[in-house]
Amino acid sequence: MPRECPQCTDCKYFRHMVAALTQVSTSAYQEVTNSLAAGEPREQVRAARERTLVVMRNITEKTVRLCEQGVQLKPMHRGFIRELNGIIIMFERTLALCRPAPAA
Repeated sequence: MPRECPQCTDCKYFRHMVAALTQVSTSAYQEVTNSLAAGEPREQVRAARERTLVVMRNITEKTVRLCEQGVQLKPMHRGFIRELNGIIIMFERTLALCRPAPAA
């Protein structure tokens, strides 16, 4: 977890967002992989979860943009940006699992 600015409400907000979004992205990935491993059809898994995954990815992207706005004044926020970008990658990987397999 990135070091925080002393008494900075932005750091508290970003720390909270990183923690919450990390939990959501990890949980979503586990749910999707468990569903696929259990033999659920990809389309069914996709229909049940794609919208939520896209919304959560978009929320994460907006949080990154918000954090980037203040990074010049508070350079230590770069750590939050790195972590949030990692979360976006996790959502992208999870979405990729839900997409139809390429035809052979």
